[in-house]
Amino acid sequence: MKSGGVIAILLGVIIILGVVFKISIGFSIIVELLFAAIFIAEGLKVFRHFKGEHLGSLFFGAILFTDAFSLLPQKLHFWQIILLMIASYLVGAGLVALFGAGEFIFKSSKQGPIQRIENDFPSNSMIKLYTLNSDTDWTKFNLSCGNGEQAFRMKLSMDKDIFRMKTSYEEGTLNIIDKLKVSNVKVPERSNLELFMDKNLEYKIDSTFNVSDVLLDMRELNIKNTKLNTTATKISIVPTDVADSVIDMNIEISALTIKVPKNVSLVLNHVGDLTFKTLEGLVKREDGSYVSSNYSQTSATCYLNISSEMSRLNIVLI
Repeated sequence: MKSGGVIAILLGVIIILGVVFKISIGFSIIVELLFAAIFIAEGLKVFRHFKGEHLGSLFFGAILFTDAFSLLPQKLHFWQIILLMIASYLVGAGLVALFGAGEFIFKSSKQGPIQRIENDFPSNSMIKLYTLNSDTDWTKFNLSCGNGEQAFRMKLSMDKDIFRMKTSYEEGTLNIIDKLKVSNVKVPERSNLELFMDKNLEYKIDSTFNVSDVLLDMRELNIKNTKLNTTATKISIVPTDVADSVIDMNIEISALTIKVPKNVSLVLNHVGDLTFKTLEGLVKREDGSYVSSNYSQTSATCYLNISSEMSRLNIVLI
């Protein structure tokens, strides 16, 4: 039930009591009943999600309601109301700890808000190039080489009250949207997304990450073109070691780490601002670009093009 509906019902009851039964209801009682309705409406969410804050709201709303109609032994004063509110939430949290988690008395059969998804996206011999398009918020995102059975294999764990998730797969293109709901006011827990690719197929990537923790381990994968946009994100990338590749990045207020395998050379072009940088094993050329010391001695070269604002760059050899 929506809180607005509960409040409307309460106001209607007050009017009926005042007009039909000629019960005098003062302004202070109306205010107390209004707050009681708000807390009760919030507490009714306990029937959808068995949480301590919802149960505490229900208890406290009932206390306010009974006090408004002088059903308690004495009229409550301000500090007594505050103490009873604290006690209500403590009792609610305790009851949820005993009955909701299934660790003490019995196991709750109600499904929680955590949603776990595992999907396989098959390959097709007619498709020569597979594409990953993703746009994620507040996500721990890991990409790596899979077992070769599917073009993509996805494992996702998220709070469905917090995130809006959408996927589509057509003609070798996988689209993933994992965004925070604008209307949600809960303190968010990160979504966890693992993605596995087939080392026998060719891919390209176009992804956007916002306030995320990202690991793109492209070793053994044939990913020749990658385009990334990040904001307030910690991201680590291991370039592919099976073919020459291009990685174009636009990073804002992010921490980027490039882990370069010994059998991969690196060419770095950078424009923009960096608050910190470590360029292990790189030599600056006359044109302003950087190359690794093993350039032209490896079978695979990564061409890394970075545009940055207020970000950190760390390049290490592994």
